[in-house]
Amino acid sequence: MVESWTESMTARERVETIATTLSEPRTANWIAEQAEVKWDTAKKHLDDLADSGELLVTSDDEYVPDPTRAYFDQLRELILTNDKEELRGELEAIADRIEEWKTTYDVDSLEELEATLADDLPADEISERRQALRRWENSLRSRDTIQTALHLYDDIQSLTDGVPDNLRLESAGWPGVGPVFGVWRPVEPKLLRRVQDRLSRTGGCETVWYEPSRRDANEVVAKIDPVSFLEREYAAPEARLRVEFDLAGERPHYWIQWWEPDSGRGVGWHADETEPEYGPVHPQIEYADGTTGRQSAEHVEDEHPYRTLERRLVSIPEQLSEIQWG
Repeated sequence: MVESWTESMTARERVETIATTLSEPRTANWIAEQAEVKWDTAKKHLDDLADSGELLVTSDDEYVPDPTRAYFDQLRELILTNDKEELRGELEAIADRIEEWKTTYDVDSLEELEATLADDLPADEISERRQALRRWENSLRSRDTIQTALHLYDDIQSLTDGVPDNLRLESAGWPGVGPVFGVWRPVEPKLLRRVQDRLSRTGGCETVWYEPSRRDANEVVAKIDPVSFLEREYAAPEARLRVEFDLAGERPHYWIQWWEPDSGRGVGWHADETEPEYGPVHPQIEYADGTTGRQSAEHVEDEHPYRTLERRLVSIPEQLSEIQWG
């Protein structure tokens, strides 16, 4: 079965995961509760992160990631892990995605797409357009950052001329996951890197990647071997797990979806505003015949989105065992 994060991560890793993906200042008490550690343990690790420059401490003794470090570390990662042609190629891919959205929704701009949300459309169509709007906004932010990285590329590369070729950038963070760097609003890119690391270390997750790319990530996708993931026999030979966040509003939105491509079946949790009659969160079951089932689910107020992910992740085996697929 899927290990809980208290089993798979150390106390320091849990505190760092919560603290470096905050979108607003938080107290040591709140962070300790979310990371499931004692207050003094959280305080020690938070102060270490502040001393190293990862976090800032407010006058109210609250902690928040340093936005300037976030920005420059993101530029550093882009420059040191990509050549110029890869960055230019990503800009072309972003331009193609934007043109596709314009064609799909018959609009000329992001603002025009947003205006269509006021039209009398089915709930599924509104949800689809909101998703496109989020991803369009994210691509514009990614485009601006990549353009800045290209502008600084030669200057930054020249500073690394004396660095041995066999020194990997990943050594600055967790093995194989790239550098650990703080974030401000929006925090989705850093949060998705934590999700990618978590799934990469989870049994049954054979391959984990970003969609549409690491440089312009909207979601994390894992190819799942259900037998290894669930540690029991299972009908589907293959599954996908998709994780996406939208943290721009007052309440975090997320989509955590188990999907079986061979049958078209799926189940997941959707925390958005498309089905208000079911409350802030609703489990959604997609049946092989194309029908969809929805119901209300428990919702924890003021919970860090990564902790929400951990709760949902370990509950997937139980959820699947309770579904009558028909």
